[in-house]
Amino acid sequence: MKKQLLSFLMILFATSMMAQTSGGPDNFGYTWKNSNDPSGPTYNWIDITTLPSAVQVTGLGDDNTVGFFPIGFNFQYYWYTVNQFKIGSNGYLIFGSGQLAPNFPVIPSPAQPHDFLAAMLTDLNFAGTGNVAECWYWTNQADTLVVSFINVPFWINATPPYTGFNTFQFILTSTDSSITYQYFNQSGTSPGTTSPVVSSGFENNSGSDGLTILSDVYPTANTAVKIFYPDSITAAINDASTVFSGLPASGATFLSKDGNSIPMQARIKNTGNQAWSPFNVDMRIIDENGIVQIQETLTSSALAAGQTEDLVSTTVFNPTTAGRYTQIVNTMMPGDLVSTNNAKYQEIVVVDTTTVDIALSYTGSVAVPPSTGISWSGGNAGVGVEIVPPFYPCYVRKLEFFITSNSAATGFYALIYDNGGPDGTPGNLLDSIFVSGGQVLYPNLWNTVFLANPILIDSGSVFIEWRMQGSNIALGTDETLPVSNRSYETLGGWAIFRDRELRDPMIRALVATSPTSGVLNANLVNLAGEFYPSPSSGKMSLDINLEQTRADLKFEVYNVQGKKVYSRELKNSAPNGFTRLDFDFTSLGSGLFVCKITSGDVQINRNFILAD
Repeated sequence: MKKQLLSFLMILFATSMMAQTSGGPDNFGYTWKNSNDPSGPTYNWIDITTLPSAVQVTGLGDDNTVGFFPIGFNFQYYWYTVNQFKIGSNGYLIFGSGQLAPNFPVIPSPAQPHDFLAAMLTDLNFAGTGNVAECWYWTNQADTLVVSFINVPFWINATPPYTGFNTFQFILTSTDSSITYQYFNQSGTSPGTTSPVVSSGFENNSGSDGLTILSDVYPTANTAVKIFYPDSITAAINDASTVFSGLPASGATFLSKDGNSIPMQARIKNTGNQAWSPFNVDMRIIDENGIVQIQETLTSSALAAGQTEDLVSTTVFNPTTAGRYTQIVNTMMPGDLVSTNNAKYQEIVVVDTTTVDIALSYTGSVAVPPSTGISWSGGNAGVGVEIVPPFYPCYVRKLEFFITSNSAATGFYALIYDNGGPDGTPGNLLDSIFVSGGQVLYPNLWNTVFLANPILIDSGSVFIEWRMQGSNIALGTDETLPVSNRSYETLGGWAIFRDRELRDPMIRALVATSPTSGVLNANLVNLAGEFYPSPSSGKMSLDINLEQTRADLKFEVYNVQGKKVYSRELKNSAPNGFTRLDFDFTSLGSGLFVCKITSGDVQINRNFILAD
């Protein structure tokens, strides 16, 4: 009887929600009406898949986001404008970072994330064999953006992992700053048990304001909901934000130790709707231990609503120690409503240019192997980073990639491009090297790829790409902050890496100040052969061509956990051609091992297998 009563109450609740044709206002003044309201919108589905400039979105799965994607224009949302978005697989668009997954929040909510539009927030799934779900977006680059979810099923814990289908779309129109949700069809239900199982609505960038449109009610096919921007704004919004720290997009920068000095700089913005008197902005640079290197408090100008200002410190950063540093810029407007946009961080990497191999990398000291790797389903995709050298001319000699796993002996491609594309994007392919699956070092090992000839960079930047040959190989990522904001994903084209704000692909370039620095011989890769016999029970040999180098040699062996288990040195006072070295590795036990052979300033790797 209790169960029947509960069901009856749920039916009454659902019916009352369905009967509601309008809602609002929220504190800011937004209202909504659906197509059943006499003054509501007219349902008019827009098939964007037939439009020439429509983009089919790839990479959506179960509980993930992809993007950012360009809106194509500045769209007024609450008291601020947005111009890019991410697409969440669970039926939402988000203008910032974060992901919405079960258990879903009530809208609005103080819990992160914020700043999203939810047309049908529920546990949807783009993954699984035979799943025909699609997502498309289209913008006319002037005043209209449409994002369509097509035949997207609910996730279920079964095989295949999906059921039902849902087709709906978002429409953003800048002419009246309106948002429209349209529902083409809806079939099936989500197996979720925690309310709200399905909902729709929107909320601002702090979670302090927004509206629920549907809660635990499935949308009706052939209906539309329009969200109206308020005719007049009565709420006074005091909000200041940091647009970027250091460089645009807070992109990481490389500096030379004891070389170039830089001031701290940033762009700030009055993102409220009220003119504001001058306020303080704290700027500082800290080292990896959090110790402040320089700090200065600047005062902004009086800023009108929406106005930006570029600030430059009088104090300069003159690095004398190589390492990673962070520039932090934090606005301190009294009564600031949204604290989450006050601070921005920029990664600063200081390198020692007196070394032969100068590592340009956004990866910090990796004491513990990364727990998260990048691997795309189906392969033939990858990630990349942009490198802006701290000096010119700069010669790229080697590329390195940290491989976390490779269960199917899959190879990868190392590619390097100039920045000759539109607006400094990847342009001409400068070099491409294939590393076969049998040559890949893993797990959690750096793979060095030698370029046939050093590549000159005399201005601008280069882009380095790691591309999978197939499935089941993963590149490591560095999740230690700060991040570079210079990472990309390559799924049929270059796009901003979806996790750019959270982690960096573990890719690095080894560069030099001259084309001959550290280059001992063009055939240096022939310095050492391969260990034989391999596999072996412990005793192995290695042929060395001492004519390739006049430096002493060091042999260091590492196990698959990255621990050094053997070391040996060879004096090379009188080069005399090929020499066979005998090794006894019996005490190391069985497994895969990597021997790093160092000759002067150059290092090569040779791997071998020990069997019981």
